[in-house]
Amino acid sequence: MIIKLFLIFFKIGFFSYGGGWSALTIIKDELVNIYKLITLNEFLNMVSIAEITPGPISINIATYTGVKFASFIGGFFATLGLILPGILILILLETLLNFLSKKYDLKKFYKSLKVGVAVLVLFATFLIFTSSVIDLKSIIIFISLLLVIFIKKEIHPLIIVFLGGLGLLLIKMI
Repeated sequence: MIIKLFLIFFKIGFFSYGGGWSALTIIKDELVNIYKLITLNEFLNMVSIAEITPGPISINIATYTGVKFASFIGGFFATLGLILPGILILILLETLLNFLSKKYDLKKFYKSLKVGVAVLVLFATFLIFTSSVIDLKSIIIFISLLLVIFIKKEIHPLIIVFLGGLGLLLIKMI
């Protein structure tokens, strides 16, 4: 199982660009749809837990998954599998881009990468939204929290999670 976890997260790390949020779609596909290690509901719970714990979300999910299936050593190798491709790719890209930047202007290349990453993040957000906002109560909580975020631009994520839980409690009491 340890080797399997390493290879799953190595593949995820190799094909996900732009940070943890852009990797969520790939992580979900691998863990829920392809290998069927967890259910969609378990994945959403992992995302929630990974979001409120310190560190990058994809690394938190890799560690959580590894520990769940193969204790500490599984968490270590799942996390290593996730970060190793990035390290190797960065070394290769830095070498290549350093060479190319001496000959060409790469601004358009960097802009196109930003657009691709934005699409991946938007799609991951859409997946989480469509599986979380499922009834009138969750829509009310979602809109309320969205307003709080837009009104108070800098707000700690734990406050948002707390307010979401409080909103759910209040709605259940009504």
